[in-house]
Amino acid sequence: MKESSKNNNVLLSISIITYNQPNEIKRLLSGILPQMRPGVEVVINDNSENSETESIVAKEFNSSYVRYFKNKINVGAEKNLLLAIERSFGEYVWWFGDDIMTSGAIDAILKIIKNGRYNFIFTNFYIADQGAGKPVVVFDSDKIFNNGSDVLENISNVLGFASSTILRKNCLPDINGKEVNKFMGSGYINFYLVLYVLSLPGLFYACSYPYVGACPTPP
Repeated sequence: MKESSKNNNVLLSISIITYNQPNEIKRLLSGILPQMRPGVEVVINDNSENSETESIVAKEFNSSYVRYFKNKINVGAEKNLLLAIERSFGEYVWWFGDDIMTSGAIDAILKIIKNGRYNFIFTNFYIADQGAGKPVVVFDSDKIFNNGSDVLENISNVLGFASSTILRKNCLPDINGKEVNKFMGSGYINFYLVLYVLSLPGLFYACSYPYVGACPTPP
């Protein structure tokens, strides 16, 4: 894979976490790459036990916007999620699993990032087999929150869905530190990191439009 643009020029890293999901990666990248803009990168963190995903990325998605990493061993989902942060150059990290990114999502998120320095951005989502007309969270319009407590009051029940959360990287704790390590094995490491960011002073943004389609069942 070609290297992305210089580290300090990347605003948004779309950091994909995958495990033995070549078809889902192909579908996701087919939707993301036509939307790519300067200041955005895709980082693929492959925990697969075979080379199918690697082959698809090399043959069909060999782009200057894409950086690919294959873990030497299966490090587990939580460690792979932390590696997704560590390998990202962007000021913001947008985790993505085997879900779907809707058209226009990247431009919309970039506009939010450039218009205000938010510690956390939530993008609404829909269940893929129900259609984008049925967002999971019903907002009349986008919302800006002045503290994390208000975020929790409004959308705490969906903050565990990693593909809808975008975090400002310099607000995160030391991902190799003792506090983060305490949550390894819990299955909620991403939720802990979201809660950590929400505990900090700052502004938090919630998109009313569903820019993500959540796949209802794993492959």
